[in-house]
Amino acid sequence: LPFGFNAFRIVFFVHVQRPPVSSETHKDSSKFVRYYSTDNGPQEIAAQTGPCLFSHLTTGRRMKHNGTCRRSGFIEKWKVWIRLNEVRLSTVMKQIILASASPRRKELLSLIGLKFKVDAGSYEEDLSLRLRPHELAKHLALEKAGTVCHKYNDALVIAADTFIVFRNKLLGKPHTDEEALRMLALLNGKAHAVITGYAVIDTATGKSLCRSVRTKVWFRKMSGEELQAYVRTGEPLDKAGAYAIQGMGSLIVKKIDGDYFNVIGLPLSSLAATLKRFGIRVL
Repeated sequence: LPFGFNAFRIVFFVHVQRPPVSSETHKDSSKFVRYYSTDNGPQEIAAQTGPCLFSHLTTGRRMKHNGTCRRSGFIEKWKVWIRLNEVRLSTVMKQIILASASPRRKELLSLIGLKFKVDAGSYEEDLSLRLRPHELAKHLALEKAGTVCHKYNDALVIAADTFIVFRNKLLGKPHTDEEALRMLALLNGKAHAVITGYAVIDTATGKSLCRSVRTKVWFRKMSGEELQAYVRTGEPLDKAGAYAIQGMGSLIVKKIDGDYFNVIGLPLSSLAATLKRFGIRVL
C-alpha cells in the first residue's frame, strides 16, 4: 500500500481480522485496520465493507472518497489511501488463555472485561521446593503457564498460584475438613501473609513476565464452635489457607493490608499493569 512519511515519523498499516461481531457492533463492519505510528501508539480505525467510512479516534471525523479510504487531519502531511478491494485479512487478534481451573480467577478476569479461554493444564504445584516464598509463587505460576503454551501459536497465557505464609510455614489448600480445621486453628486470632504469583507468556514471541504480590491478613479471635461451623459450610475446602474472603470467610477476617483481589487469587491492578507490557489495555 502507498504510504507517506517525514523525517521523524513513519506510518504503516497492518490488516487484521475483526473479532466475532457483538450486539454493539455494526453488522456490516467485518473488517478493520490497526494504525501504528512511532509516537502515537496503536489506534483502531474501522473500515466497513459497505460504503467506505473511515473514522480515526483522535478527531472522530468520517470521510468518504469514491470507495477509497483517506486519512488526513491532525497529522497534516500524512496521506494514506486504502482500497477496500485490496484488503486481505491475514492475522487474527491475539487470544488470551487462562491456565487455571480456579472459578475465582475466571470470575476476576471476567470482572475487568477480558475475553479469554480457560485451559487449566495438568501441572501440580509443589510447595516443598526450596525457594523463597515470592520466588516460589512466581516459579509455580510460570510452570503452570508453560504446561499449556505449546498448544497455542499466538496467544497470551496467564497463570497464577496462591498460598499462605505463616511464621515461615507455607499453607496451601486443605482437601479434608480435618485439614481445614487445623489450618484455621493455626491462623486463629493472628496475622498471616497471602502471596500470589502470576505469569504472562506470549506464545508467539516467547516473552514472559512474572510478578508476585503480598497481602497481609488478620483473623479475629474465634471460638472452637465458630471454627467448626465455618468448616461445615464446605467453603474452606480447596481454598488457600482454608478460607474465602469473598464469601463466609469474610466473617472471620478482621482486616487486611494490601490488594483484596490478591487474597481471592489474582491481583488485578498488578496484572493489568503487566498486560500493558504485552499491548493489552484494560482501561
